[in-house]
Amino acid sequence: MLLSLSCGFALMGCPLFNEFLPDPQDTVDLYGEFIEIRLGSDFSVKDTLYIQFEDKIEYAFTQIKASRLLLHRDTSTCKSSELLDCRPLPFPALPNSRSSFWSLRSLNCVDSAALPIPKNGKSFQRYSSEKDSWVYVSPSPGEANSQYESGIKDCAIRIKQAKYLEKKWQIQLQVLNCDSSLVEWTILPLKYRNLDESKTMTITDSLWIFSRYEGESLLFKAALSLDENIQNNQVDTLLFLHESPPVYLTEVHHCPEEPTPEWIEIYNQENRALPLVHFGLGERGLISSSVEDSIDSHQSLILTKDTLAFIQSKGLADLFFKQVALGYLKNTSDTIFLTYKNTVLDSTIWNKKTGIECPSGFNPKTGRAENTPGFQGRGLKIQAKTSPFSFKINTRVISKSIDENSLQILIESEEGVLIELLSGQGNLLWHMKNNALNHNWISIPIKQKGQLGPNFIRLSVGHYEKVVGVVLRP
Repeated sequence: MLLSLSCGFALMGCPLFNEFLPDPQDTVDLYGEFIEIRLGSDFSVKDTLYIQFEDKIEYAFTQIKASRLLLHRDTSTCKSSELLDCRPLPFPALPNSRSSFWSLRSLNCVDSAALPIPKNGKSFQRYSSEKDSWVYVSPSPGEANSQYESGIKDCAIRIKQAKYLEKKWQIQLQVLNCDSSLVEWTILPLKYRNLDESKTMTITDSLWIFSRYEGESLLFKAALSLDENIQNNQVDTLLFLHESPPVYLTEVHHCPEEPTPEWIEIYNQENRALPLVHFGLGERGLISSSVEDSIDSHQSLILTKDTLAFIQSKGLADLFFKQVALGYLKNTSDTIFLTYKNTVLDSTIWNKKTGIECPSGFNPKTGRAENTPGFQGRGLKIQAKTSPFSFKINTRVISKSIDENSLQILIESEEGVLIELLSGQGNLLWHMKNNALNHNWISIPIKQKGQLGPNFIRLSVGHYEKVVGVVLRP
């Protein structure tokens, strides 16, 4: 009788149990357990919802202002909104080794849930509002599951197509399951460190977005207005030309001399840092990193399964390292894929035809043996087109005794460039910051600060630098 009442009232818009997680996998039960209830269209903020576990204490919940109630052990992981009301889970530990029974009631509604034995790390997801029927799924606390739930507010967005024309990207967005929505989009061109563009627009069926800035690579983000299923209402992707990926493989050492572990090197040729959390080696796994980690502009990154062993064998502790599950790289023939999310950025293969004998490593771009961890060889033309600055210097030889001549440099850049005067031994003698877009000749005080003989001018933006030799004569 209880089941039939539940069915009838659920169809009329009554509250019903929607998802249970009794046995979380990524955290202890004390922090991960939750129960999710859909309130239904007939439920009012003035109503009271009563929930009971088997024959234990019945708990009352009032002033529920959203369409979905999430009872969670750790409410810090849940953010209340107009669609979701987050509350502490008051019940004792949920059974994770036996079946259980739950019931709820409101003014004119009842519902129940007879749950079987849980599976570790899996939620019970209701797949019919008309039945007490459940399926094991990955947990989605506070979020609608469009595969099993009906009657939800679920406007989805996707990139229908993207074109690169006249050195600029054009992106067509499309919405699904709704007629129109507000969309907020952001373009971060990788050619420029600090430039971006962002707008909020109305999208009806589809919308073309045209980047103002030139550049072969960009990060693109778009998000629709909040709805019940947040899994499909945003886009966050990297657009690039496949012949010129923003990050690529620069060295592969598949059979180094013991005790050095196998390692590879990747390089960010762009002028903007990229978050490492989405980078990986395909099926070998993601790079071990936090959400704060990034690969900076013009920076080289060493990837190895044992960073400590690499440092001890090479003695290069000042390089940028990250751990990755390389697995076992075969000496005779194997393949490496560098990925960003589900997109392949770069790949390389080696075999007998490669002509690289162990223990040598090689550069996939040149096909030649190379062993320069943390540094890029001069043979890569691909780097030059994304240099963050260009410069001219009026002379390479200057006399300290002649008043009329001076050392001057002209820098063209859309970013600030650090200018440093170094002695022949590499000691810093003087420095200044040239502001972005300051395309004026700058005097270098080599007569006052420099040393007789060879000196160096170093120009740098982030990890990208150029060094020019200058001779100071008496």
